[in-house]
Amino acid sequence: MDNFSNRLMDKQKYNFKGYSSNGQEFNHLLYADDVLVFGKNSIQNAKNFKLIMEDFAKASALCFNPNKSTIIFSPRAGNTREICSILGISNMAESFTYLGIPISIKRLSASFFQPLLDKISGLLDGWKVKFLSMAGRIQFLKFSIANTLAYWIRGAIIPKSVCKFIDRICSRFLFSW
Repeated sequence: MDNFSNRLMDKQKYNFKGYSSNGQEFNHLLYADDVLVFGKNSIQNAKNFKLIMEDFAKASALCFNPNKSTIIFSPRAGNTREICSILGISNMAESFTYLGIPISIKRLSASFFQPLLDKISGLLDGWKVKFLSMAGRIQFLKFSIANTLAYWIRGAIIPKSVCKFIDRICSRFLFSW
């Protein structure tokens, strides 16, 4: 994937324009074989990105799957159909899930966090509270629930209502006898 990364950053050959903020430009995030690409919304940039993908496929025999790919545009974006056509991606969305975390350009509602609530509820329900001391319950919350929350917080802003629900079920777990 270093090869793909280098191609995205090669301004002389490909000239792919990423997202700029505060003078810094970034254009991709990699995790194993999963890639998030950020780019300027233009026909030329889409053509440049397509060339990068084609050259990478020739060099590595690894191809992207347009059926497993999703593209998100800002609400004011133009040329969306043309860009999707150039890239061969038909799946346009307002949000998607990446590594289990919802990703969106809009503020996420509480319903997007149902998998998190289900996971935490499942972790808490799996333990028989009466068999754990207070210290054991605190350790469980600290290392299991807090780590799950830390993973989600890295990728999304959790709504206050979801945080309150998590506080409530953790308190119930901690103080139930």
